[in-house]
Amino acid sequence: MNNAKNKVVFKETSYRLNKTVPYYILEEGIGLNGSYDVEAEISVRKHTDTYVATITASARTNSGKNGKVVFSCVANMYVNGGKRDSKKLQGGDKEVQNATMARLGATSFVLPVWESDVEIELEVGYLLYTLTGMHGATNKVGNWLNRNDWKKVGNFFGAIRQKLLIL
Repeated sequence: MNNAKNKVVFKETSYRLNKTVPYYILEEGIGLNGSYDVEAEISVRKHTDTYVATITASARTNSGKNGKVVFSCVANMYVNGGKRDSKKLQGGDKEVQNATMARLGATSFVLPVWESDVEIELEVGYLLYTLTGMHGATNKVGNWLNRNDWKKVGNFFGAIRQKLLIL
């Protein structure tokens, strides 16, 4: 009897994620314009003996009309339900003008060889600098709800999470 464990074979594909994150900023003239749109792509490819997930993302908000917006994005890799790795996206735009799309950058994860339950989560947010102060928006609450089995509520509040398929 052969008890050898086989390596996981991930499906080489690209996942497109588009999400509007609802956010209300308590300042006159901003309100629901604090919401923002995120477009991301997770590309899974085989490199020699391993699989690599490359993440790219961009975002936009209308609140940029009220001041300077600086976005940030962190990608988290979950394996069998536990956080295995976390990386900040690099090489993106430093600041957004008006309501244009900002490139948040890219990062990649080497996928585990033996575990098959792998998910990528994006924490996306921004800081808005106005004449009256600084305001922040984030989808951390949505991600937390999604991870804790409140998936519908988490998705409503902007959870961005993708399970990677295996063959």
